[in-house]
Amino acid sequence: MDADLNIYDVGHVCMAHPGWISASGRPSVATGGRSTTRRNAMKTLLRRAIATGVPIGSLVKVLVAFATMVLLEHVHPLQSGISRV
Repeated sequence: MDADLNIYDVGHVCMAHPGWISASGRPSVATGGRSTTRRNAMKTLLRRAIATGVPIGSLVKVLVAFATMVLLEHVHPLQSGISRV
């Protein structure tokens, strides 16, 4: 764990992971945006929403935003936004 509390966000490595060689060897956000696991997770979310009566329109907006931010802005979806500086 890193002692610098300023790096605890979605853009910095703050602890060592046994599967990563170094901070530069960590998986990139861009590779996660195209994975089939993410597509399967989205399908599962949509199926669950239909089964439980969640409004599909709102869920689709969030899923599209999360799926496209990696491709368009090359950042984690939680770091993206309309007026991101």
